[in-house]
Amino acid sequence: MAVLAHTTGAPKRASILDAVLARFDAAAGAPDDSWEELHARWLVARDAAKAAERHYLTTVDGTPACDRAGRTRDATFEWMNAIEGRMLATPAPHQRALLWKIEYALRNDEDEGSTIAWSFEHIAPIVADARRMLGEARS
Repeated sequence: MAVLAHTTGAPKRASILDAVLARFDAAAGAPDDSWEELHARWLVARDAAKAAERHYLTTVDGTPACDRAGRTRDATFEWMNAIEGRMLATPAPHQRALLWKIEYALRNDEDEGSTIAWSFEHIAPIVADARRMLGEARS
């Protein structure tokens, strides 16, 4: 178990969740990371979120293990979502990045047969990338 410094100077035992969150904070990257660096972090976050979800589904409802697994799952998804937000806001440096953004925005929402409804605020960076890469092409 990790040990964190307590404000009084005495060491404090950290939960596994605290250690996971500290690792995520360190891996979140700097605000000026390139799209490629963010994508690499997103791949790690996506895999961690999937693993946390699988682990959560193996626990028994109402047990402390289930509660911990649920908090860890939620934290990993929050971490992944934060990186996704930064990726969407970062100008796409190439067509592969633009395609990732379009596929992300149009993904099948939880296999319900429809896409997520987005506000234009969230879609505006994708439209700006497409306009830039297509040379302001208009129909």
